[in-house]
Amino acid sequence: DTTRFVPLGMTEELSLREMLTKHEKGKEFGHIVSDKSLFPYLHDDKGETLSFPPVINSASIGAVEAGDENIFVELSGPGLDDLLLAASILACDMADMGWEILPVEVSFPHETAYGSKITVPYYFQEKSSATVEEIHKTLGEALSHAEIVTALARMGIDAVCCDDGLISATIPPWRNDFLHAVDLVEEVMIGHGLGNFAPEMPHDFTVGRLTEAEELARTVKTLMVGLGFQEMMYNYLGSRRKYITNMRYPEEKCIFIANPMSENYEVVRPSILPSLMESESASAHSPYPHKIFEVGKIAFRDANDPSGTVTRNALGFLASDRLMGYNDVAAMIATLSYYLRLEYTLAEVVDGRFIEGRAAQILINKKAIGIFGEIHPQVLENWGSAMPTIACEIDLDLLRAYR
Repeated sequence: DTTRFVPLGMTEELSLREMLTKHEKGKEFGHIVSDKSLFPYLHDDKGETLSFPPVINSASIGAVEAGDENIFVELSGPGLDDLLLAASILACDMADMGWEILPVEVSFPHETAYGSKITVPYYFQEKSSATVEEIHKTLGEALSHAEIVTALARMGIDAVCCDDGLISATIPPWRNDFLHAVDLVEEVMIGHGLGNFAPEMPHDFTVGRLTEAEELARTVKTLMVGLGFQEMMYNYLGSRRKYITNMRYPEEKCIFIANPMSENYEVVRPSILPSLMESESASAHSPYPHKIFEVGKIAFRDANDPSGTVTRNALGFLASDRLMGYNDVAAMIATLSYYLRLEYTLAEVVDGRFIEGRAAQILINKKAIGIFGEIHPQVLENWGSAMPTIACEIDLDLLRAYR
């Protein structure tokens, strides 16, 4: 509250806390540090402000202008490997543009995986390798050792062929996506050129047909369009804020990515409803009512499964309007069940995403296959939506099993 400076893009001096609510970048990124007792703050040896990471630079030293010749690049964040990779990518990009890259020694108050002092840019990638036999088997073509090395060189990868037939590759400093020998084989394929592989006709011919799951999905899509809904398509990865915080969804049910490249893709989608709510939050300018749906996959933890997780095909739909309520969504469920020839019952349910007493479970043979109700006001506020909203999610795999 006592540290103040003029942030980039403004002329008014603000405290760090004021920037979280008054500056555009503060509103966007302030949630990362807003609940902390101390905020990150960088200044030079003269006490001049450099930046308030991860929110904004200062308007004086922190501003980069045309004609600047000497630029100090600062990166901050919770993961050292990600920061070192980002620094390498920036250094390579700027070197390609003709800049001279000077190393900076960074001293840490504690030991890291690379020591307490690191000279950045820092090369930390491990070598990748694959046998010539693996490359031949995967690509289906016997490339010579020289052809393999040349193909990798075209991809910016220095490689040598050892006496034992192992291709050892030094990964470029801007790459961090080599996890398996197949990743190196893929680089050989691209570098050699897809057009250089001899085409081959398939040896086996089969008659294709739709699976039962796909047939049900298409039937459900047709019914939803008939009910006036518009089909949507979404990513299956998202952020903790999108899938958990905004939806008041239990974190223990979610599957997390161990090494996400971005916090926007750290959680596997446990439900279709967050995706629908994100679309609704950006659609306030469109005429009401809003009626959208998706048939897609969800994944969540399940201790009863040997893998600890399950993946399901699901239907999710959402409708928003001034007078939209429980009776409307109940009528939509009744219509779907009629055309799908289903007999179902309802049971009261408590779920943080919905208003208590205005939500219900859908049961077939006393087994829960879905949930619907009126979206809780706190969830609407989290998404910045002001209009009453109803939503439903149905596990299509369970529905198909109990039909």
